[in-house]
Amino acid sequence: MKLCSRCPVPTIDQAMGAPHPDWPHEPTDTMSVYRASEQMGGKLTFGKNAVVGGESVVLEVGQEVAAEIYF
Repeated sequence: MKLCSRCPVPTIDQAMGAPHPDWPHEPTDTMSVYRASEQMGGKLTFGKNAVVGGESVVLEVGQEVAAEIYF
């Protein structure tokens, strides 16, 4: 597992399909004040990538799953 950085999708104004010209980097700029990760070179992190373990693991839509989280 590793940290993953935040993608730019939240900066896109959904009505315009592009960043709003008055605040093109929001909400990333605001969140980076308190969510910047030293481990990721100051990038804004969103979560962690997951790893599915086991042999020949195939997940299907609608399948019930259970998860254990180890940090």
